[in-house]
Amino acid sequence: FRSNIIRMLFGEEYMKNIILLLVAIIFPTSYAQAENTPMLGLAFGSAGQEYSDFYTDVAGISGVSGRDASVGIRMSIPLGHYLHLEGAAYDYGEANDNYIDNFGDLISVKMSTTSVNIGMAGIVPLRHTPTDFIGRIGLALWDSDIEFRDSSLPGVVLTDNDSGVALYLGFGARTYIARNVAIGLEYTLFGFDTTYTDVAGEQYIDNFALTVDVGF
Repeated sequence: FRSNIIRMLFGEEYMKNIILLLVAIIFPTSYAQAENTPMLGLAFGSAGQEYSDFYTDVAGISGVSGRDASVGIRMSIPLGHYLHLEGAAYDYGEANDNYIDNFGDLISVKMSTTSVNIGMAGIVPLRHTPTDFIGRIGLALWDSDIEFRDSSLPGVVLTDNDSGVALYLGFGARTYIARNVAIGLEYTLFGFDTTYTDVAGEQYIDNFALTVDVGF
């Protein structure tokens, strides 16, 4: 009797069933079920901001740019197994750069940008794995502040703000590490026209981030 109990508890067949059960819990065999639930996600990464206008063109440079830490939060609602409606908010941090203008003065530029993104995500599961490839498209409701300093005008700071709507594109991948819990990488970019201190310009944002998504 005792040997039967030991065999039941620690026997090869029993342990095999336990292992299969644990695998089924941690890595679900029905990935579509995980993909078909609302998900809340966080993104932590690095954002690049680039700005150019008439003055950078005259100075003979392509623009000013910089990178900073970014953070975002995203809500994803499934419309089907392979299509999600997404809403997100991102803070792309501050980017600092400078250049020498055509008068030989040092111009310092600081940019800070946020956006609220609304769009669609297409989900492509990698068959027989817990991994998805994701493509994104939508509208970014952006808001950006900029600050200019000129070495020829000590103590003078020109600041301005602009906002608008731009088309964003993105792609990435994620893998489920537990049922309805996934980690991944994403890349997003968008650009828009600006008017700061009555000067027309262009600005571009790109964001590379690590993501954590939880289904509920």
